Amino acid sequence: MAFLLLWFILNGLLLPAFGMEAGQARLWLAAGIAAVVMIGLVLLWLKLQRMGLEQSWLSVSPQGMCLKDGGITRELRWEQMTGIGNVKPMRGIEGGIGGSSAGVGQAFAAGVNRAAQNLSGSLGILGRGALEADADNPLAQKVLAQNLGSWGTDASGAPLVGIAPDAVVDDWYQGRVGDWLRRFRPDLAAEYERQRG
Repeated sequence: MAFLLLWFILNGLLLPAFGMEAGQARLWLAAGIAAVVMIGLVLLWLKLQRMGLEQSWLSVSPQGMCLKDGGITRELRWEQMTGIGNVKPMRGIEGGIGGSSAGVGQAFAAGVNRAAQNLSGSLGILGRGALEADADNPLAQKVLAQNLGSWGTDASGAPLVGIAPDAVVDDWYQGRVGDWLRRFRPDLAAEYERQRG
């Protein structure tokens, strides 16, 4: 709809104003310009969505820790923290697998992406807390749905929430975040030191 409106404006109003002759050349030029502008707008929208997901901050308080990665929030109260473990990064959106060769290629790329990310990750804090996506961010909701359970489950089978402070703060254990952990959960601080070696 937006493409047709843009094509109509270019073809009917702007190009004649610059002295372009009527005819097939003008129609093709208007269609080409409209296509380029639409592609540019779509790419800009995708970039803005990605930037929204990449913004991160970590807050620590007497209640616990909260990590916000763009539109996804992970929150663990001190009493909800159950252990120290590997916190894998959230994987991005993966499309469905079609019957075409393009679908097979996408599936292969998604599999390689999953394998690489399963091998990576950071030592962080695991527990039974809150994990939610912003209600007004469908991209974040889709990413969250694809990542539920990526940090494992507890004894009851419920998915764990993982917070890796080094995703936001370098050398977090030597700073304020580590101070809070040592103060409120010395058992987890000792476990972190043991696993870090």
